[in-house]
Amino acid sequence: MRLLNPFNEEFDAVSIKFKVFADFEFELLQDFQLTGNITDIVIEVTEFETYFKSRVNAATINRQIASLKETSINLANTWLSMDNGIPVPKQVEQELS
Repeated sequence: MRLLNPFNEEFDAVSIKFKVFADFEFELLQDFQLTGNITDIVIEVTEFETYFKSRVNAATINRQIASLKETSINLANTWLSMDNGIPVPKQVEQELS
């Protein structure tokens, strides 16, 4: 993720790389929509670089993200419940040779 400098958008202010691990329970609805719920999530900052003087580092960001775990799960599950399922394609009934 790149955050732009608010004073000059031609330059980055922060560059962050992170990993997301999530436990997901799938559900197939009657209209062949694939949906589900996130039951657990871990977001980990792996690289953090600021282009200005800062006392914030990757460990600081990881602690802050960890405190938002339940909020992240609730937001994701709210979005998933808003009829945003993934349509499952119809079965192919021919040989693929």
